[in-house]
Amino acid sequence: MTRTRRLLAALLCAALALTGCLAQPERAPKQGSQDRFIGLYVIGELPGGGNWARDAFYDNPNLTSYGTDDVTIPGAGEVSFDREVLFAEQNDAGDYFFPGMEGGYSLFLYNIEREWGHANAVQSNMAPGEDGGGTRIKVTDEGEENSISGTIYVGPPLGVGDDWNTWEHQQEQVIWTAYRVYQTPDGRVYTDGSGDSYGGPGFSVTTTESSTETVDGESRTCSLAVTLSIRESNRLETVTLRQFDEEDQLLRTDTVEAGQTGQDMEAVPLPLDPGAAYVLSTLSYADGTSSRELRNVEPGRTEPILLDFVFLDPAGRGYLASVELD
Repeated sequence: MTRTRRLLAALLCAALALTGCLAQPERAPKQGSQDRFIGLYVIGELPGGGNWARDAFYDNPNLTSYGTDDVTIPGAGEVSFDREVLFAEQNDAGDYFFPGMEGGYSLFLYNIEREWGHANAVQSNMAPGEDGGGTRIKVTDEGEENSISGTIYVGPPLGVGDDWNTWEHQQEQVIWTAYRVYQTPDGRVYTDGSGDSYGGPGFSVTTTESSTETVDGESRTCSLAVTLSIRESNRLETVTLRQFDEEDQLLRTDTVEAGQTGQDMEAVPLPLDPGAAYVLSTLSYADGTSSRELRNVEPGRTEPILLDFVFLDPAGRGYLASVELD
């Protein structure tokens, strides 16, 4: 099973008739002026060889001219330049990806069409945000305030010694670029290459954009705050899952290794014993340490149990992998 139902979240019930923020003013705007900021797409690259993450956009052969950027030049007045953007495409599961920039981290809240109207959905392959990772939508008479958050983990590259750390090994440190992502009134998703770059873990940043629209003589302000956290993580090697019954008797043991999970957002399926009352997960790291997590099995459950873990790729970039117990 894919993680689509989590990435697209539960259709957050933001119907057009209820919020008004998805409506567009009745005017003939400049191309792109009605587009909404919907989140971030984050690329991480190593700085070796002179290649920086922002090259993934500006050297991309899939860029499309879309509107213009107006720049005021002293002595020359206002000059217009073609604006180049990268439109996202959708895979078979309906998830957005940016051609030529695959493998990044998505975190955005976008509009979708349903038979009953407009709704909001979330796409994210990050770990939950430090505030719980929830999506918050606050609707008032004056407009709408939205927020989403996610966490990217970074750690030691594969095969380095025990003395490695992110601050003393700058040449092995991932540079992160958080591209701003927008959506057009007709539903297309794109990035225009704008955004900020960061180095090293241990920080959180919030990007906020807002817009005010006038519809039928009433002004409404819609805002979105996107919080991105970059944190350090040990290299997880194995996860051992033990299922116990109500008498604390061991029913089943399974082990998931790092190489067994990919970054394709496919959960690893494992059977859940009918008598299981809880699952104890032991996480074993490359530095010899370990930790434990406990998850209760709710009586009468009808949905699979999803357990999330953060693994690191060979460069030390974290990705979220899931185990599905059913």
